[in-house]
Amino acid sequence: MNITTGATLLFGTVILLAVTIFAWNLTKTTTYERNLAAFETLSKDSELALTHRIESYRQALDSGAALFAASERVEIGDWKTFVDILKIEETLPGINGIGYIEQILRSKEDVFLADLAARGVTDIEVYPQTQWSEILPITYIEPISINKEAVGLDIGFETNRRSAAYQARDTGKATITKRIFLVQDKEKSAGFLLLRPIYESGRPLNSVSQRRAAFRGWVYAPFIASRFMKGLTASQGTNFKITVYDGTSTNDSELIFENRSGVEKSHQPRFSVTKVLPMMGQQWTVSWDSTPEFEANVGTQEPKFVLIGGLALVLAFATLVMFYARREAYVRQEVRNKTQILVDKEREIVSALETAKAATGAKSKFLANMSHEIRTPMNGVIGFTQLLDDGTLNETQKKYVGLIADSGSAMMTLLNDILDISKVDSGSMTISPEPFDIRHLLTSCVKIFSPNAEEKNLTILIEVDKDLPQWIEVDGFRLRQIVMNLLANAIKFTETGYITISASFRESDGPELSIAVADTGVGIAFDRQEAIFEPFIQEDDSTARKHGGSGLGLTISKQLVELMGGEILLESYVARGSKFTVQIPVDRLEQGAPRNLVKFPAQPGVSCDNSPDALRILVAEDHDVNQVLIGEMLTRLGYEYELAVDGAEAVAMIRKAEYSENQYDLALMDLQMPYVDGIKATRMVREQGIGAETLPIVALTANAFEQDIERCLEAGMQAHLAKPLAIDSLRKAVLDWAA
Repeated sequence: MNITTGATLLFGTVILLAVTIFAWNLTKTTTYERNLAAFETLSKDSELALTHRIESYRQALDSGAALFAASERVEIGDWKTFVDILKIEETLPGINGIGYIEQILRSKEDVFLADLAARGVTDIEVYPQTQWSEILPITYIEPISINKEAVGLDIGFETNRRSAAYQARDTGKATITKRIFLVQDKEKSAGFLLLRPIYESGRPLNSVSQRRAAFRGWVYAPFIASRFMKGLTASQGTNFKITVYDGTSTNDSELIFENRSGVEKSHQPRFSVTKVLPMMGQQWTVSWDSTPEFEANVGTQEPKFVLIGGLALVLAFATLVMFYARREAYVRQEVRNKTQILVDKEREIVSALETAKAATGAKSKFLANMSHEIRTPMNGVIGFTQLLDDGTLNETQKKYVGLIADSGSAMMTLLNDILDISKVDSGSMTISPEPFDIRHLLTSCVKIFSPNAEEKNLTILIEVDKDLPQWIEVDGFRLRQIVMNLLANAIKFTETGYITISASFRESDGPELSIAVADTGVGIAFDRQEAIFEPFIQEDDSTARKHGGSGLGLTISKQLVELMGGEILLESYVARGSKFTVQIPVDRLEQGAPRNLVKFPAQPGVSCDNSPDALRILVAEDHDVNQVLIGEMLTRLGYEYELAVDGAEAVAMIRKAEYSENQYDLALMDLQMPYVDGIKATRMVREQGIGAETLPIVALTANAFEQDIERCLEAGMQAHLAKPLAIDSLRKAVLDWAA
């Protein structure tokens, strides 16, 4: 070998060796960073799952708070029904239960225990005894089978529980306790409580003192950490081990959860991520450490191959080609592995969406049940109030009966407002345009509110643009609801002066209807004008106390206007008055006879002068109060009736009447009855060949949703009377449908 060849060989060998070593180090670094990024993605998914789980539990507590907001008194049976509806074992994995805690002065403990007994909670003992002047006992908790030791526990006995409870009360936010041990946990492993404060409806909550004054108690959920942390993601326990500490310290004394065994603790992880996470008023330190399984899955011989390949370059080009062939195969496998990881993540996301849909379904079912349960007793309250006002009362009695009727109407207005907001939020509210006479709408609304205005010596003026067509295409029912809300607000907040309602029409940029309601009332400050359209918000903290109201009218009006494709504008000045303007796109009808606007088809040829004595009416109703109420109403109207206490008895009585050729003239059918409900009973009657022309059936029920009306029609009913029932509505139904 000559000097030139030797120098070339030496120089080439040194260059190739240097390049090989450089490439080997670079490959090691790149592989590690890539695998670290993959591990950080797994830890991020686990973090998101953790925060999502605790947020879903907080939302469950929100629904519990809504139960207390809807009722002045929640008994133990109500609470058990609420928790059963939630199905926490299916929708809220890891939760130990849902309960209710009250704040009571120690001096009133005996009164509290007596009240609990009236609510259905007996044999309860508040423990342990503390030196504090108030007690914080756990009143309700379900499921009771695994939490009975917690009933009666004064959570104020221990600093972590007491501090979190007061923090939640004073901030108005859901709060987690620091690390504790649950009394119902036999293994005494680490756990915590999630507490959500409850306040009296309509009270201002802008400061700590206001929140304390309006405070009612806490809805809470106890957690055993091992159950709470179980199965956050599919990678937990296989690709990584998770450790959770209370606070920012990683001392064993602050350990909340750890799923590493003694053997795994001796393993030094190649990848580790540690974060301090804010958790509902507390801080958790969470560590994710890679497992041998993960490290084996991401382990690669790539750096070694680069080294061997670099050395092989000195020997032969063929070896280099073989190396790159193996390299290509390895890259393909890596792509397949990463693709599979993405597919698995997509499946996890789909599963999470299905869980969210299930929770939404539970909420909708809860609202429907609460609507029915509230309307049923309100039917008795409002119905018997109408029966009392028979002209024989003295002035004091008439005043009291009027107050009861007004209170019942206010309760039903609030219930309908809440249900309307729920429909809009869930996307189930629909807009149905139809030919409508705007002049008639304005006139009828003013007639309704004229007595209210006259009580305050207010004048209501109507101004209608001469270019306004007689008929336009619009959802008249929802537009009427909007106008009624605006007029009610104008009268409520105006003490002197007048109210003007005006309507105009323009076609410059497309047909548009504009309706404005102006008043000379108190006005609204500029910085509060956007806030008043939010739910339960009023102009200032004194508004609810002085004028009353739930603060939902403007919220519903704004949402309905936006559903109709329009907007609502506000111009207001303090002490000078306000002007709300609704602008909605509409279709102009040059000639318009209104279409049939009745929900149920009118029965032709019905005479309104039926002799009451000639009619046979069947009432199918299982609720004892409603049985008495409907009977009294029919008797007051001069009609005789027969009573069936459930759907099965109603079907039997109708069949018997058919066989004897003495069929009833009308059947009033409740929907929710034991054994055979109203829908099933109606279908059974129709399947027997007894048609609507022979026996009209009218639904008489507290189920007032649109889908309930559709179910009645599909089953073969002819009309729908919603509870609370007005005696005038009952009279009209009998005259319309009894042949």
